[in-house]
Amino acid sequence: MAAPLSRRALAQHTAEQLLAGDKQALPRLAAYIVDAGRRKEATLIARDIERALLGHGVCVATVTTARPLSAARRKEITQLLKHRYAAQQVELQEQVDPMLLGGTVIKTPRDELDASLRARLSQLKSMNIKEEHE
Repeated sequence: MAAPLSRRALAQHTAEQLLAGDKQALPRLAAYIVDAGRRKEATLIARDIERALLGHGVCVATVTTARPLSAARRKEITQLLKHRYAAQQVELQEQVDPMLLGGTVIKTPRDELDASLRARLSQLKSMNIKEEHE
């Protein structure tokens, strides 16, 4: 019986298939995950695929805003990510969360850039608490 592929090896292989234009790579991966009983690892495998893609110049980022992105803002974020990660291609997954109040949160395989109003208010609140205790 063969040993199961490591998560990272599986992710690297899938990323290479995707980059080669294999449209069946993800359905095959999903079938493998189910057949091999690795459902609990699915989120981790997806994250590892995004990291592997980033290593090949493709940045997959989740962008969360309070309102839908304008075309200009989408282009600005794409250029920022291309520059920051030396990526040739950027794929944005857009989410709207009215609880942000304003601003933007960008999650990439490497880090999170939180320029939301909610984060700024939280920072101000923690600064105020520290000042009161001094």
